[in-house]
Amino acid sequence: MNYDIESLKKLARLSLLRSIAFVALVLVVFLLTIYPVDTFSGILIVLLFSVIFLMMSIQYLQAQKRIWQHIPKFLFLSWYYVSFSVVWIVVLFVLSIVSYFVFDNLLLALAAFVVFIVESIGLYWIYKEKLHFISIKPNHLMIVKKRIITILPEEVAELYYRNDILIFKLKNEKTIFINFLETENAGELRIQIAEWLNHNHLRYEEIIEELIRNSQKTKE
Repeated sequence: MNYDIESLKKLARLSLLRSIAFVALVLVVFLLTIYPVDTFSGILIVLLFSVIFLMMSIQYLQAQKRIWQHIPKFLFLSWYYVSFSVVWIVVLFVLSIVSYFVFDNLLLALAAFVVFIVESIGLYWIYKEKLHFISIKPNHLMIVKKRIITILPEEVAELYYRNDILIFKLKNEKTIFINFLETENAGELRIQIAEWLNHNHLRYEEIIEELIRNSQKTKE
């Protein structure tokens, strides 16, 4: 598939380190709440772990950009992911305000606000740099979100197209959905997937015709 395996391994390590940094930040705030220290020391400790989480997040996003920047792709942001992310960001902001003004918990407010900033920047960066996407290669489809999914022609057992959602049922019993309403430039994407199906001799003529027909409607 011509992807740099070492870069993907590094990306996985950064994702793990970012998660560890987040858990460490939460744990530190929890421990400092139970076993308080003086305010200045507490702020320094929380700031230290916040900066570590921030740096891991930046490195993770930059690594994603480096790996995928030269790949032709279509932005693919699911409504579920966007809605969950927005709710999570709002919860973090409210938590930071309530912790500071209601519970007078400066450390929790500081940690929540830092995570709020990181998650907000992360969502914007994913949208701006198209870090969640669909990429079409001659011998496979690749869907990148929180994880990387590849669809090989020989793995496709069944294919359905309903309500502008393309459903791949694979031979390993996995099901993969592509909702064109959640993609960028859906008309062109439908055409390229139809061509990919034809190129790989996946004989779903009715679906291919409907994809092309819907892409033409979109252009109109």
